[in-house]
Amino acid sequence: MAFVWGILAIGGAAFLLQLVFKPRRRRREHLVLAFTDRFDLPVTSAVVDVIDRRIRNQIIGQAVGGLAAVLGFAVVVLVAPGLVPVGIAGFATTGILVAGMAAGGAVLAARQFPAPGGPDATRVARLDAPTLGDYVHPAWVWAAAIGAGTAAALSAGLLTGAIPGDAGAAGIPLAGVAVLAALAVAGVACAAIMTRRLLAIPQPATDEVELEWDDALRAHALRDVWIASIGFSAATVVSACSWMFNAASPGLYVGILIGMAPLLFLEFRASSRSSMRLWRHSDVVS
Repeated sequence: MAFVWGILAIGGAAFLLQLVFKPRRRRREHLVLAFTDRFDLPVTSAVVDVIDRRIRNQIIGQAVGGLAAVLGFAVVVLVAPGLVPVGIAGFATTGILVAGMAAGGAVLAARQFPAPGGPDATRVARLDAPTLGDYVHPAWVWAAAIGAGTAAALSAGLLTGAIPGDAGAAGIPLAGVAVLAALAVAGVACAAIMTRRLLAIPQPATDEVELEWDDALRAHALRDVWIASIGFSAATVVSACSWMFNAASPGLYVGILIGMAPLLFLEFRASSRSSMRLWRHSDVVS
């Protein structure tokens, strides 16, 4: 158990360091440049300030979400140490950490541009409200839904004996797999709720360029919401694989790759989907 506490201490220290050092502006300059390079839009100092603030909030949110996940692991170790995944099942922790980081980053980076000052200030708006599909490719939503369904099916199959499992090879008890499956299903529901709230946030832009940048930032936050849901599903799948396959089976390593995948999703470049969907034929009024 000392090894587990050591890992938790290292993880907590890493997120604390991210919280203290990464939000500094000079460390964010390359992130701002990478984001703006993805879009063929005018870049003003005001836009750069807002994007920089969004990235700062995302970094802080990811660190806070990661710390919350580490704290959750610590509570599990204290209260129910038998549920802690070890061995191959330990790769499930990656999905859980990613879920916390992605959700935290999305929540803190939700609101971007300040409202125009004064009652007579110009404000632009759309005639039609955007939908989730305007910001996030349906593949992310389908991946979350299919992942949660797969997690629930694997958990149910192992619990009922419909899927044979090897308790000797598993690194987590069946109760742990069931808990992760429940989190995966709840993650999809929470992602849907957070999506509705993010889409309902007003976009108080002063011109079309500002509104289009706000769309790009909102799309990034919405994608993180669904990555968080996928993280829980991936954690369940790799835990179930530790029951279903032994170390000599290729299926075990497929499960490990699935468990690690959410970490790569966080590094994907910002999507330009909002520009293609909302601005190719835009209806904007002021």
